Amino acid sequence: MPDVCRRTCVWLTTHIVAIITAHQQRPPSQQVHGVLMMEQFIHFPALALLVAAHSAPVLVARILGTRWAAPIDAHHSLPDHRPLFGSHKTWRGLLTGTLAAAAVGEWVGTGFMIGATFGLLALAGDLGSSFVKRRLGHESGKSVPLLDQLPESLLPMVLLYGPLGLDSLSMTGTAFVFLLLDLAATRATAALFDSPGEKRETLE
Repeated sequence: MPDVCRRTCVWLTTHIVAIITAHQQRPPSQQVHGVLMMEQFIHFPALALLVAAHSAPVLVARILGTRWAAPIDAHHSLPDHRPLFGSHKTWRGLLTGTLAAAAVGEWVGTGFMIGATFGLLALAGDLGSSFVKRRLGHESGKSVPLLDQLPESLLPMVLLYGPLGLDSLSMTGTAFVFLLLDLAATRATAALFDSPGEKRETLE
């Protein structure tokens, strides 16, 4: 298990650092037309915040297991006899995802409060996805492409488009790239840890 945690840490750190480095450390001489076009399509700070909010709860769950993992819905079910959100949605995940986004917000220049708000909204979108998935009969942890990624990515960008300087093109492009990254990460994680077709949900 320590080796698994180490590989997971390296994978997450590499991707977050790559996103931030691509945004912050290019010299002006490299601001060529292709790069400018990519920046119009992808908002790198928002993408970094999404990766942080999404990945931190999963990483902490790998390290801590079920310790301090109190479900947000307190195991309550609705009249359909299905959980409100599911056991993977925990207060620990909500806290770690929000704090991770806040820390990355300081790093990419959006600020601590915007980063924290972004992370909280992203995880609220993830909770909304889980609510819908439970109503559709999907078990907690089951992967449902698009429903897993779009609410989590679009909710914070739509509500914070002003402070982040987003427009419809950059929101669409950033959500699309996050979708591709999460699908790839889900497949890689399933190959390493889980069964095919399963997904460790964000708020673990």
